[in-house]
Amino acid sequence: MEALFVAIAMILSWVLILMTVWSLLSAARDAIRQARRMYAIPCPRCRFFSNNTHLKCCVHPHIAMTEAATDCRDFEPLTKPMRLS
Repeated sequence: MEALFVAIAMILSWVLILMTVWSLLSAARDAIRQARRMYAIPCPRCRFFSNNTHLKCCVHPHIAMTEAATDCRDFEPLTKPMRLS
């Protein structure tokens, strides 16, 4: 009878360990997926993006920094400022 309890305890402990690992892997996968979606938003790399809390974009302020801005037709990449030296 005692061996049965030990076997059930071992099975339950392994199930708990596997569920924890599965949960951690699932959370990591979701975080990576969300990071890829956020990186696809081109706003921080656009010349019209101001990073101002009141007006983030002067062209499309209603969609700035949202997933709707992923295919922004007015996106213009930042250019490096000229150095005067």
